[in-house]
Amino acid sequence: DLDTLTAAPRDMIAAGFADMLGKYTSVADWTIGKIVWDEPFDQAIADRTVDAARIVDEQAEAIGQGSPQAIRALMEGLIESGYCMLDFGSSRNASGAEHHYSHYWEMMLLQQGRPAILHGAKVGVATILVAGMYDQIKQLSREQVSDLLEDSQLLQREDEITRIEAAYGDQAPPLIADQAPFLDMTEEQYDEVKRRILNGWDDIVAAVQIVPSATEVARSLELVGGATEATQLGLSTQEQAMGEQYGHYLRQRFTSRKLMRVLGLVQ
Repeated sequence: DLDTLTAAPRDMIAAGFADMLGKYTSVADWTIGKIVWDEPFDQAIADRTVDAARIVDEQAEAIGQGSPQAIRALMEGLIESGYCMLDFGSSRNASGAEHHYSHYWEMMLLQQGRPAILHGAKVGVATILVAGMYDQIKQLSREQVSDLLEDSQLLQREDEITRIEAAYGDQAPPLIADQAPFLDMTEEQYDEVKRRILNGWDDIVAAVQIVPSATEVARSLELVGGATEATQLGLSTQEQAMGEQYGHYLRQRFTSRKLMRVLGLVQ
């Protein structure tokens, strides 16, 4: 119903658009998970998801202007993303680190009894943050990665559990259980993860070229009237940082955030 959809509040349209931008980073995260963590992967599903995101992204200005055909393209992109999840049987193609940040903020707001923020709006801000990590990843040479991995030490299980408990309180136990493959890694297993990162670095860099720069993501969001900073959503700088630091514990997936932690570039 394009009459209804084009008349929707602009912030709702912007949130739907922002959620589609998150597919760039989610597919890049998914690809890293395949290379480093042997996560189940389907290239055709990945390609379909990215194609849907690009088509929507190319319509940013028209979507911001409320063009019926552009709004149709946005809705078709959102539906296609859903079909991709159904066809694969998982949300991996559509939910990476950017969604984990958003989910953390959603849970935090619920626990504190604060008003909800549109899911897509949070995803859009998070996508800028994750794209910023990808900006760094793209600039790293294999030699630089080798040096970073040489200094990388296995994260201590008890320290990680303390972080999860501090971040999630009563909801920590199932997350600790889900994160067991990471928390229980031996030195030998961690060395294997580092070996896969180094040996697969050229493939990682090639695969993540699908992610626009953080500046480009922000520009697209501005065209549709979407938020580009956490403070615009009513989140403090500290709350933004908490989403970045603790969101990745919500899923047992090897995302860009976990990659950056292994490289020692984020906490």
